[in-house]
Amino acid sequence: MIFVEAEKIIEWLKPERIQKLYTKHKNSFGINRLLIIGAGRNGIDCVLHCKHLVERRFGSNDKKVRYIGIGDGKMLDEADWEGTVFAEDEMVKIVPEEAIYPCLNAPENMPDYIRSWFDEGLKNYSPAMPIYGLSKRQCGRVALFSCIKRVTKVISKCVSAFEGSDMSLEIVITGNLGDVFFGGMFIDLAYIVKALFADAKYPLKVNGYIFCPDTAEFVEKESRELGNYYGNTIIAKNELDRFQYGKKHFSQRYSDSFEVSSDKPPFAVCFIAAAEKSYAYTMSVAAEKIVSRMEVLFTKDDDAESILSYNMLSPDESHEFRYLSCGAAAVELPLGKILSYLSVKVFTLLNQQLNRNSVGQMRLGLYGSKVTPDAKYLAAKAGQIPVLEFDEQKNPAFSVKELKIDFEIPIHEIEKWLDETVELTRLGAEMCVENIVNEIVNECEVSKSDINRGPFYAVEIIKKCLSELRVAIAKQDFEVSDMEEQCQRSKNLMKGAYRKLCTAVVFAGKALEQYIYEIKDYAEYNRRLRTGGIVLDFYKRIYGKLEEYYKTELAKATQPFELITINRGSILEGINAENQDSCIAEAFVFSEITEKLDKLIGEQLTEERFSFAFKDCNILKASDEEAGLAREIVKVVGRMFDYLLGLNFSGMCEFFGVEYSVVDIIERCLKKSVISTKVTDKIPVSRIVCPKETRHGDIAELRAAYNGMSYIWNSSVLNRGAVVTQVAGGVKLENFKGYELWENMRYAYVNDSLKKHGIRIFG
Repeated sequence: MIFVEAEKIIEWLKPERIQKLYTKHKNSFGINRLLIIGAGRNGIDCVLHCKHLVERRFGSNDKKVRYIGIGDGKMLDEADWEGTVFAEDEMVKIVPEEAIYPCLNAPENMPDYIRSWFDEGLKNYSPAMPIYGLSKRQCGRVALFSCIKRVTKVISKCVSAFEGSDMSLEIVITGNLGDVFFGGMFIDLAYIVKALFADAKYPLKVNGYIFCPDTAEFVEKESRELGNYYGNTIIAKNELDRFQYGKKHFSQRYSDSFEVSSDKPPFAVCFIAAAEKSYAYTMSVAAEKIVSRMEVLFTKDDDAESILSYNMLSPDESHEFRYLSCGAAAVELPLGKILSYLSVKVFTLLNQQLNRNSVGQMRLGLYGSKVTPDAKYLAAKAGQIPVLEFDEQKNPAFSVKELKIDFEIPIHEIEKWLDETVELTRLGAEMCVENIVNEIVNECEVSKSDINRGPFYAVEIIKKCLSELRVAIAKQDFEVSDMEEQCQRSKNLMKGAYRKLCTAVVFAGKALEQYIYEIKDYAEYNRRLRTGGIVLDFYKRIYGKLEEYYKTELAKATQPFELITINRGSILEGINAENQDSCIAEAFVFSEITEKLDKLIGEQLTEERFSFAFKDCNILKASDEEAGLAREIVKVVGRMFDYLLGLNFSGMCEFFGVEYSVVDIIERCLKKSVISTKVTDKIPVSRIVCPKETRHGDIAELRAAYNGMSYIWNSSVLNRGAVVTQVAGGVKLENFKGYELWENMRYAYVNDSLKKHGIRIFG
């Protein structure tokens, strides 16, 4: 358990995650706006990669960019990329048992606008037969129809959010052709989106970014599942071709009140991407390409991708649609690593200071006494403790005359007194449990959030209280057992003294004195016995409540300090590692600047600045929540090193004495952004996004070298990096590695009487 938690804590201090939490010097958003809709596993992951990239670079702005994930409900709930997850209103969760299987099992209950295209050969397929059930594209479309109200509601919210601006909006629909959800609904989604945005007063494009089975192979390991992807892909692509080439009219009713009809292709531009060297790298390229449109400050609309999508110069003068592919690369300053490094160092120093804060023996003793009051204290809290008078002048029941008449008379008096005392003790215990627990807990809560005390100070308090309670419980338990014997012994001695009193003539006074002595012991032992159980239960209840507080609340406040300190070596080692699964590279090697960072920490972290940084800080209050803790650490680091973290690309390179230029990073991007998908275009169109405030003279020679129609140079909103995307047309599915296998599976599916049902959608 500790290991898992340690890993979780480490995750939130990773450069990729912690950079997202730093909000002060984010890039501003560009002019364009973006809506990204992902369906199925690859689509959901792509959207999350985009969301993470946007939040890391720009922050959040739901009037600039929005995200929608559509797919299996459990998959959506578990979807996570570097701590980035979907908000509840960004998800359309599909539960197959509710959205799909009732339709499969009773197609006769479907409305005509579903039955008109539904293959009733899917009837009675169930989760027990997944090869026939959720493997079929029609199941994805059935899910869309079942959830159409939720789909249109989520998209309509985006329509409302984008109102009030005339800036262009790009809508990207992404997923894997072979995925049952994306493959079953992506054409519909394109037309639905267009219909819902039909009244938009701003430029609007609906584009597709599509993955193929080679991408699915990274995450789908079962041959059966991959076989479904292969077969679905070929058929889905053939159906898409018919609409994109303008060979088929689209018309569909989705409910009694919602219908779509169009002669236009579903997508203005459609990318088909081949798998890169890893799944994460594939998603990284996709996210960089999709998001890069937002990083640009356009002086005029750039329609290069739309132009590339059509073969306008073919010999037969046809205007035929073409699929595109892209490569993408970015080079950034290692801001995330700088933040992570500084955070670990500062956090370690904070931990050292907090560990030095000690409660002190005198105060510890005070806390210990607070949780172990005796029975008399508890009774007094409930009211006036009754006094049992043994003087015959004050209480005739203890006179020789009365005693000789009836032995039970004084016993009745004692029992009456015991009943009152026990009841007061019980009431007092009930009153004091919560009061004492709250007092200790409040003291701990105040202490753990105080930079001069802290969570370890609070732990000392709790541990002292629990230690004192353990001793008190053991003593009380022993005393209760001992009192049972003492009460019986005292009762026998009292009876013996009574017999002597009844027979005494000469020494009656002496006999009375002895009797009173014994009966006093009897009363006291019985009081201790009867209240002892109450006190024992009282101690146990306090112990249980304080122990629960320690385990559920206080331990969470101290655990991050302990775990991060223990693991700071591995965290720092991880910071120095290069991320090979991203198309975003670092402008310079991080290890080259650690010495300068250490020197900076030594200069900045004076006692005065340290106290200032943590003044009015919520780091100790947030320490029981992993992301919240990391966010507060970043705030403190930002307060200490604001000058450094606010520097642009050139400024930071100069600060660290690193000899890298804008030209260097752009050239690196141009080399790295090569398109991996096979295309017919010999020369791609390259979009070059320079760092903000780049001077024309700095890149004049580079622009001269990369000049012409194939190179688009853009002003940028990026402060700390450059991005290059390359786009080319002429993607053909038959050129993909593995295509023969895909085609074989398609052939097997459409010719197998058991498997062919539900794989086609549009005729």
